[in-house]
Amino acid sequence: MMIFAALVLAVPAQAAQFVLRPIPSEGQEVAMDAGVAAIQSNRAQSAIRIRGSDETFSKRATLQIVAMNVDEKPFNFGTENISASLASGEAIQVLTVADLQREQRRRMAWAALAAGLAAAGNNIQAANAGYSNSYGSFNTNTYGQIGSTPFYGNSFTSGSVTTYNPGQAYVAQSLANQQNDQMFANLANQNAARLQEIKEVIATTTVAPGGAYGGLLHFDIPSKIRNQAKKAPVRIQLSFQAAGDTHQVQMELAKVK
Repeated sequence: MMIFAALVLAVPAQAAQFVLRPIPSEGQEVAMDAGVAAIQSNRAQSAIRIRGSDETFSKRATLQIVAMNVDEKPFNFGTENISASLASGEAIQVLTVADLQREQRRRMAWAALAAGLAAAGNNIQAANAGYSNSYGSFNTNTYGQIGSTPFYGNSFTSGSVTTYNPGQAYVAQSLANQQNDQMFANLANQNAARLQEIKEVIATTTVAPGGAYGGLLHFDIPSKIRNQAKKAPVRIQLSFQAAGDTHQVQMELAKVK
């Protein structure tokens, strides 16, 4: 409990929230998709469509990317064909499926440890629930007379008795088992949801002529850039290589007021 209390106290205040909006360049098409702006960049052999998100974020930006093949030859497309940078040229790491899988394994390990400790605490508490202690004491005064001499005596005694109620222990253990089962079930559902999201991240895929392939793109905004965006919007450039074409899309990182 002391460890968890320390972790709670260590949680920082509400982090600033940001939004990432596409900024169209000359020749790029802009369309609204379910209330969110999307940009399409068209080239000779390919087209790239970038859709922002209507959800704000504190650190990790997420975009929806679609690559379309308008040529007669197939091409491969994945995160290795995508880069992000500032106007100064400073690179921003694009997260790959492997990056996210490693991150999820670490998260799962720590979550499993925390759940195990919590379950052990529930079981210990339930195991002790059937025991109860009773305490008592009594004081004895004795008066008398031996011959013509009176006397007085006093004695004090205390003690405790431990009893065990198997019915109460059974109820407590059953409740602990239910809590533990629910906790592990919630953890499994959370892990499954995160793993499913990772499956939606762009990974190297062959795009056939006339076909399209898309998925999620994640990248973490460094703290230095977030601090700049708190004062004024910051431009981020995304670059895509597809079928020999280069697509460049400007994004604006701004703090949500």
